Amino acid sequence: DSAARYRQIDELKYALRSIHLYAPWIRRIFVATDSPRPAWLADHPKVTFVPSEAFFVDTSVLPTHNSQAVECQLHHIPGLSEHFLYSNDDMFFGRPVSPSMFFSPGGISMFIEATTRIGLGYSDADRSGFENAARVNRRILQDRFGMTTTRHLEHAATPLRRSVMQEMENEFPDEFASTAASAFRASTNISVTNSLYHYYALMSGRAVVQKDAKVRYIDTTSVAGLELMEKLLPKRSVDFFCLNDGSFPEVDLDLRTRTVTQFLDKYFPIVAPWERTQN
Repeated sequence: DSAARYRQIDELKYALRSIHLYAPWIRRIFVATDSPRPAWLADHPKVTFVPSEAFFVDTSVLPTHNSQAVECQLHHIPGLSEHFLYSNDDMFFGRPVSPSMFFSPGGISMFIEATTRIGLGYSDADRSGFENAARVNRRILQDRFGMTTTRHLEHAATPLRRSVMQEMENEFPDEFASTAASAFRASTNISVTNSLYHYYALMSGRAVVQKDAKVRYIDTTSVAGLELMEKLLPKRSVDFFCLNDGSFPEVDLDLRTRTVTQFLDKYFPIVAPWERTQN
């Protein structure tokens, strides 16, 4: 696994600030992680830290270092709403968004397709876990619905329903169980939150494509990516942006850390109520 999967520069603090600033209608925030609680995060009724042992159906498979394993168990988090959003710590709200960006009044979820295509062929151990899971998802959906998925999804907060995820787990028990039991990403893993859920919901009449959202994906370990990131500040004209930590950095990592942190401080300067007061 790339070191990028384990590096962090307090992106979570700013991702949560983006919720406070641009999506204050979100009632509760569950942080699904086995990492230590960050020093800046105080006890607050709106934010709950949830370790894997609290929501994995089979805790004997723990510990896990596989985000796809965690994602396929999210619907078992105690207290989670039927309609919820899933996001990562490198995904941010870029301007005010409303619930109608994610769900229709009738509860239909809306997901954002990317322009990038899922490649040909089947999963292969030499491919990334992301690319493999997209191919596994495609095969499962072909077998179930007779339709072929062709596009990846954007890296942005995404809507899901607990009942639909449970229905999927009931329908594909072996795939869910084997992915949950994979301590590290495997070529046979599914990616529930990335595309499997959304295309399953689309093909069963419970999701549509969100075509109005504006999204930016930025590789912050590239020179071009850091330049593009800075252009987000003046107009704040995107709904979502992802600041990805690439696996093949071309810029010095200390420079990246300073540049990204300074950018996030400028974009999200308002301290959230769950942040610990510093002396």
